[in-house]
Amino acid sequence: MQYQVPTTKVQVVITIAQQGEMQGAVFISEDIYSYTMKPRLEDLLNQDKRFFSFLKDDEEFILFNKSELVSLRSSENDAEQLVSELMLEPQEVELFLDNGESLSGVVYPNLPPDQRRVSDFFNQNETFLPMYCDDEKIIVNLDHVLYVKN
Repeated sequence: MQYQVPTTKVQVVITIAQQGEMQGAVFISEDIYSYTMKPRLEDLLNQDKRFFSFLKDDEEFILFNKSELVSLRSSENDAEQLVSELMLEPQEVELFLDNGESLSGVVYPNLPPDQRRVSDFFNQNETFLPMYCDDEKIIVNLDHVLYVKN
């Protein structure tokens, strides 16, 4: 008998540096640490591993290099939980990316009360941070962010 860790399949659209978009799915393992107790996309991406598994829409599995990921969009939207359970206040931001795109939405600085400025949020040690736009959660690779307007 082989042991397998349960995973959750999440449909996503990834934006790739210099390449455009690719649709498919990622699998979030339930053994990934998360302060919310339910692993999230950003928890998967902020692991020390350089590559993550990606199932393209044509059913081909690839290992994707996280450094080439500009952003990852999904309908996995936990913003309501951040407000109701953690009582975080949304902060409106506009991000300008190195591929010429800009993204507008809100972030929820889940930091100690005296460190909840937008600058504190974007200066965390994590490389992949979530923002929320309408009904989408967008995980942004900070290595591709040129600047942030608040």
